[in-house]
Amino acid sequence: MNEEKKTCFVIMPISDPSGYEEGHFLKVYQDVFSPAIEAAGYIPHRVDEDSKSSLIQTKIIKNLLEAPMAICDLSTRNPNVLFELGIRQAFNKPVVIVQQEGTERIFDVGCISCIDYDSQMGYRGVVKAREQIKTAIKATEGNNVNSIINELNIKPANITDTSLSDTSVSDDKRNQLLLYMLLNKVDQMNEDLQKIKSAYNANQRNASRQTLSRSLPKEQLETLAYIEARNRLYQEKNDKKIDEEKTLGEQLAELNKKK
Repeated sequence: MNEEKKTCFVIMPISDPSGYEEGHFLKVYQDVFSPAIEAAGYIPHRVDEDSKSSLIQTKIIKNLLEAPMAICDLSTRNPNVLFELGIRQAFNKPVVIVQQEGTERIFDVGCISCIDYDSQMGYRGVVKAREQIKTAIKATEGNNVNSIINELNIKPANITDTSLSDTSVSDDKRNQLLLYMLLNKVDQMNEDLQKIKSAYNANQRNASRQTLSRSLPKEQLETLAYIEARNRLYQEKNDKKIDEEKTLGEQLAELNKKK
């Protein structure tokens, strides 16, 4: 490795999905990503360029965890690409996200800025994308931008298991352990994200209820209160069958009195 330059790992489809001409993403890598990365002072690297004979999964994980910089192309929503981005984000490693113009944004990474590049690979579009990516790489260096970890204010993943450095453990066993630990870390991050989403939705519902209480007539508010009380009752009684309408009315009346 060049002593003055660091590696920028490129996360992107290696093969061309259906609907793309043969060699499309190789051209994107060679004509857009590589020149931009080099202009930013890094050495571009894709996993298929690695000449070592180790398992490709091992090479991918090593690059995800060790590369000082990364670019991730979300154009095809490739599951492998998304998984690799998840690992990179879980460990709070810097990454620049790009995608072809017209690609629908992914909700869970919508808080991260994304560079759109010309899918037709026209000259002006290529030049523009190179400059934007170079600028984004320089801006991402050591600034904790494009980080879901920082946006959500949660702790990044960290691998501390001593088995990974134990020389008596076989490479296959070490790789299995590493993959297992990574999956656990990503699952933990997903659980934290779901909790934050739930809290956000609850706050939104409370805000909506307060807005309604200031704008709706008294009769409509009473109707809404009745519906909410009924829904709470159904939830509490979801394992029991209520046979008589009179019983339901009485229980609703009692529930409203407790409010």
